[in-house]
Amino acid sequence: MSHSASASLASLFVPHLRPAAQAYAELPSLETVLTQVLAEALAALPSRERTVLRLHLVEGLSLERIGTVYRTHKSTVSRWLARAREEVLAGTRSRLASPTCPTVRQVVEERARRVSCSGFIRAP
Repeated sequence: MSHSASASLASLFVPHLRPAAQAYAELPSLETVLTQVLAEALAALPSRERTVLRLHLVEGLSLERIGTVYRTHKSTVSRWLARAREEVLAGTRSRLASPTCPTVRQVVEERARRVSCSGFIRAP
């Protein structure tokens, strides 16, 4: 096939690719789904556990420093962190297993369905 014939054939697809690409972009990505599920699991934590987790993981405070803030021993802070991590993991797992949460397969299938080839070629 010559270059001009390829370009001509490609020009038949281009007008139809834009809406398909836009529909694809509007679907939630796996990263979006996982971020939402994780955010929900973190929001479900009791305030103290959420704060201690943030202080340690985001702010970089040591267990000793957090213990000083809460006037407790670092081993207590360590238990709070362990419990918070367990709750986030359990909450994330239960939300991902929920029938209302899209699975990896559902997200991929929906993206594939929305970007189908139907209607990509104009009638002559």
